[in-house]
Amino acid sequence: MGAPRTVWQLLAELYQPNRHATPGELGKTIDPRTIQTPALDLIDRALVKLANTPDGRLIISMPPQEGKSTRVGRDLPIWLLQHNPDLRIITGSYGQGLANRNGRAIRNAITAHPELGLTIAHDHGAAGEWGIEGYVGGVYSIGRGGGVTGRPADFLIIDDPIKDRAEADSKIIRDTCWDWWTDALAARLAPGAQVVLILTRWHQDDLAGRLVASDTGWEVLNIPAQCENPATDPLGRVEGEYMISARGRTRGPPAPAHGRPSIKAVPPPPREAPSAVNGGDAGPVRRHSGRSSNLGISPSPAAKPATGSSDRPGASTAPICTCSTRPAGVGATATSSPRSAPCGSAGP
Repeated sequence: MGAPRTVWQLLAELYQPNRHATPGELGKTIDPRTIQTPALDLIDRALVKLANTPDGRLIISMPPQEGKSTRVGRDLPIWLLQHNPDLRIITGSYGQGLANRNGRAIRNAITAHPELGLTIAHDHGAAGEWGIEGYVGGVYSIGRGGGVTGRPADFLIIDDPIKDRAEADSKIIRDTCWDWWTDALAARLAPGAQVVLILTRWHQDDLAGRLVASDTGWEVLNIPAQCENPATDPLGRVEGEYMISARGRTRGPPAPAHGRPSIKAVPPPPREAPSAVNGGDAGPVRRHSGRSSNLGISPSPAAKPATGSSDRPGASTAPICTCSTRPAGVGATATSSPRSAPCGSAGP
């Protein structure tokens, strides 16, 4: 028998409708300054779908510094535990220092918001490894190459397994990432466990590229900075339209003649740096006991599926995007080399 429930846990169980429908909704509660962009809406819908797909596999790539790591690395684990505190979650990053920082951010957010109905176990609260009081669930954070022996995962989150372009250009490091996945992470997945990989694409032969090439079950959500093909754009943009930036790097000018506003880069004002801006509806939430990570949350009927994705089982036909376009006035000029800039990057 587990430890007695705290007052906050009992209140959370009584008021089920107050549980957050999406990781983004929870993120707004944790940090009211959070800016929810259409790209993050799309990520939220993909994450809700993944949480309800046994053995689901998802790859998300998007320009850096647009909120994807915060949404998946911090908000998602808390959201999962809020709906099922028995989930055993493993998070992995390129280094143990980053992994500990991410684990600490999740733990501190839970501690600072007791209304979430979660309490960190007092005897198990290290930054890189902690549990939920009264449950078997918790978070274990490791760096690339770290061991996970004896720690089964009901949900695996891999956030930026490669640090930067220099690491991506090293075949040794790319091989290390692949070995880490095949020899350690994949071997610790519990039956029905879901996996999400989120990254900036620095190289075609990175972990995402190898996963798609070797396994047909991965759904790929690639959100480039600029739309090149309206027929396949996940955000439904017109050609040349830039994504709305969570950092205020883009804005929409007056609507053109065809009636649809486009998004263009904001050029920096003379002698003054541009000021930064602080950076779907899911179905009813069902309380799910036990270790199964299927949360019973249905994606919104209006949710648009990720381009080129396929439900498991089945092959994903989405190619790995090697787009390196950058908005003018934001970063470097556009180039066609797949290794000259992160895929779909909008700049650092």
